[in-house]
Amino acid sequence: MSSLGVRRRPASTATAPRRENAALSYYLVVGATLLLLAIGVVMVLSASTIESMRDHDGNPYAAFVSQAQYVLIGLPLMVVASRVPVAWYRRLAWPALGLGMALQMLVF
Repeated sequence: MSSLGVRRRPASTATAPRRENAALSYYLVVGATLLLLAIGVVMVLSASTIESMRDHDGNPYAAFVSQAQYVLIGLPLMVVASRVPVAWYRRLAWPALGLGMALQMLVF
């Protein structure tokens, strides 16, 4: 106790940094990704309905269906990419960077 009668915590029990739960972080990222994906597809639907009716013989859902096909292709690929070990991505990083720079030079 201090002179004012207030107890102080010992230094050993001070607030230690919390260890994050890896599964919680994973599901937060997946949840945020799926939410953004859903919002994006709905925005495509709302923004392209009139143009789809004009360009695709009155079908207001043509652009939406096209985007939904890409979503259905991308979701399984997202699951597969999340299961690949980090070491594989680390081995691939430098060759992918070199390939990206080479493809960027093709523009010039």
